[in-house]
Amino acid sequence: MNLLEKTKLVGQQASKGDKCCGSGQFVLGVLCCLLSPAVVAYHSGFGQEFLINLLLFICGWLPGVVHGWYVIMGSKIFRRLLWSLVAMILPPLVVGHKEGFGNKNFLFSIIFTICGWFPGILHAWYIIWTYSANRQCF
Repeated sequence: MNLLEKTKLVGQQASKGDKCCGSGQFVLGVLCCLLSPAVVAYHSGFGQEFLINLLLFICGWLPGVVHGWYVIMGSKIFRRLLWSLVAMILPPLVVGHKEGFGNKNFLFSIIFTICGWFPGILHAWYIIWTYSANRQCF
C-alpha cells in the first residue's frame, strides 16, 4: 500500500466520524502550526480540503493554520473556540449574542465584567461550553 492509498484510507475513516480525539487531536493541532497542508492531507486525504488548505497556506501562514484547525476539530468545536477568544475581549457581547441582549444572563455578564474582567470571561465561557450545550449549536 503506497502513501496515496494510505492517505485516502485515512480520509475515508475521518469522513465516517473516526476522527482522532484527545491527545492525538492536540498533537495534530500543534503540528498544524508548522505545516498545515501536511496535517490536513494526513487527516482528510489529498482531496478538496487539502487543496483549499494549500491555497490558503500559500496566501499566508495564518489562514492555512486556521483552516487546518477547522478541519481537525470540526465546525461546532471550532466555532466555540472562536467565541471563547472573543469572550476574552468583550464577554457581554458573546453572552448577548447567544442568549439575547435582554436576557438575565446578559445582565449577569455585564455585572461580572464590571466587577472584574476575569469573572466576566468565566461566565461567558460557561455560557459557551456548558450552558449552551442544551440549546442550539453555538
